[in-house]
Amino acid sequence: GEEFYHLCANKDDTEYIYQQAAIYFSNKKEYEKAFEWIDKARNRANYNRFSIQSTYAQIYFKANIGFQESAKEALIQLSECCKSDKRKSIHFIAFAKCVIEYNELYHTEDCEEFKRLALRFIEDGLKTDNLSLSTNHKYELKDLQSRLLS
Repeated sequence: GEEFYHLCANKDDTEYIYQQAAIYFSNKKEYEKAFEWIDKARNRANYNRFSIQSTYAQIYFKANIGFQESAKEALIQLSECCKSDKRKSIHFIAFAKCVIEYNELYHTEDCEEFKRLALRFIEDGLKTDNLSLSTNHKYELKDLQSRLLS
């Protein structure tokens, strides 16, 4: 995988290649490599800062779910992407999934706060006038909404 992404980066030295490599290594639970690649993406990103920041926060969350304060910090970063990006609805699903995982491990006051925030984002994403989400993503949001409410 790494050799492939190095070849890709030699041909297309944009933040997107580095972001995709970071996602690949994160999915393989190779967090050190994932952070190396996402940091390269962060250094190159001019226009797509929220997408790169969201990916960074998701990797940070996965790598640190066993450490409550670090996981909480990642959720805060993800919530900022949901609030600030003009295409904020792309971050709703990632945030809701992380909130569900966080709530399964920790039972603190901030769990309920994150849960309310995720539900508010989901509600925003499900609005009929929100054309930025595909039908499949809306179904996924509905599923996450029911999981958060149960």
